[in-house]
Amino acid sequence: MKGFNLILCSFVYPQDLKLRHPRRDTMKLLTALSICSTFFLVGAEDKPQPCTSPKLFEGQIYKSRLGKGSDDSVTFSYDANQKKIYCLKVKITAGVPGEPVVDYALFKQKVMYQFYPKNGSCVKYPLHVPFQPIAVPQNATFLSQMYLGSSDVPAEGLLVNAWGVKSDTGYEVLTFTGHGCLPVSILSGNQETGLSIET
Repeated sequence: MKGFNLILCSFVYPQDLKLRHPRRDTMKLLTALSICSTFFLVGAEDKPQPCTSPKLFEGQIYKSRLGKGSDDSVTFSYDANQKKIYCLKVKITAGVPGEPVVDYALFKQKVMYQFYPKNGSCVKYPLHVPFQPIAVPQNATFLSQMYLGSSDVPAEGLLVNAWGVKSDTGYEVLTFTGHGCLPVSILSGNQETGLSIET
C-alpha cells in the first residue's frame, strides 16, 4: 500500500495539469493534491502497530544456530493468564536428536521445574526473571508487510508483518501474522551467539 501511494503521488506533477485557465487549473491542482493526501492518510492509517499475541496458544519452534551444528526442536504451550509456559525440548546435534527435556515455568510462583523423561528425574529451580508476554516490542520498527504463499486465492496465503528490533548486543527481525499477532519467525544475530533463526 505504501509503495502504491508513493508511485501514485510521484506521477502527479503540476506541469502535467496544463495550467491554462487559472481557476480551473487551481481546481485541478487542489484535486490532485487532495487525492494524494487522501491516499497518504489511508496508507498512514493502514501502517501496522506493535501488537500482543493471544493469551492462550500452542505451537512448535525449530531453532537453528547457523554454522554451529546444533538445533533445537520445541513444542510449547503458552498461558499469559496464569503466567506459565510448558516446553518439550529436544536438542539436535549433527542431525541426531538428543534426549527430550521438559521445562515447566510458573512465573507467579517464581519457580521452574525441569523434567527428564528418560530417567524420571526432576529438578526445581528458582525463577528470577519476570513473565514477558509474547508481543512485538513497542520500540520495534515496522519493516514490511508480505504474504507467505499466495494473495490471489482466498485462504492460500498468510499475511505477515516484519519488524526490526535493535539492542546493545545485536539485531532481530521478528515476523508476526498480520491478523491475530501470532509469532512466525525470529531472525537474530549478535557477536556472541552468531546468527540464528526460529520458525
